[in-house]
Amino acid sequence: MIYKLEQWSYGASNGDSFLAPEMRKPGLCGKVYGNSKFQEGLHIITSTIVDYDAGDNTFITKSGSKYQLGEPDPDYANVFPNAKNRLIKSILEKKDHGETNQGDKVIPFLNEQENDFDDIEVSDEMMNEWLNDD
Repeated sequence: MIYKLEQWSYGASNGDSFLAPEMRKPGLCGKVYGNSKFQEGLHIITSTIVDYDAGDNTFITKSGSKYQLGEPDPDYANVFPNAKNRLIKSILEKKDHGETNQGDKVIPFLNEQENDFDDIEVSDEMMNEWLNDD
């Protein structure tokens, strides 16, 4: 099953609301559609992105979920133009060099635990706190 993320950004995993696509810990944050585990349009944070499938234009998470990316968050797109292509390039370069994202953790407050979840629900309050955290 392929899910869709809209108004996505790359990051919000280390307390920063945005991270450049070339940075490690490549989890995605956005509004999810097509996933029966979540209400349509709910903000989620994915588990770590470990691969990109050019065949169906999807990003694959550590847990095996596949996401197609719609439009990025407008503020994120302003800060990091061409973010999707930069993210794809970063993932493919890491694969070419034998690097993996399998061990990265997505959310810092889980730092004592292994990142074995798929995706998590993020309340609007939690999302606003991350996005407005100075």
